[in-house]
Amino acid sequence: MEDIEISPLWDNFKDLALRFDLRSCWSTPVFSTHGELLGTFAIYHGRPKAPTKVDLELIDFFVHFSSIALEKNNELKKLSNSLLACSKVMKNLKLLLK
Repeated sequence: MEDIEISPLWDNFKDLALRFDLRSCWSTPVFSTHGELLGTFAIYHGRPKAPTKVDLELIDFFVHFSSIALEKNNELKKLSNSLLACSKVMKNLKLLLK
């Protein structure tokens, strides 16, 4: 949004945004390589402003970087949970073999 104050999309949140001097916002969804929505990446400015070519390039870079980081973090969580489950199974097997 080039100007939060006049955008109808911000009607319900405009007062809160303006209280913190947020006047423009652009956001882009962040997707995994499998098309799963991981979140959004947003840039706010303290004045009404349209995104420049550089802004759009930065957004593309950070969205790509964020998707990689979030997807890897999710994979590490899954791996950690699997290792924890394996550890519990191994403990139970040791108890059974005693």
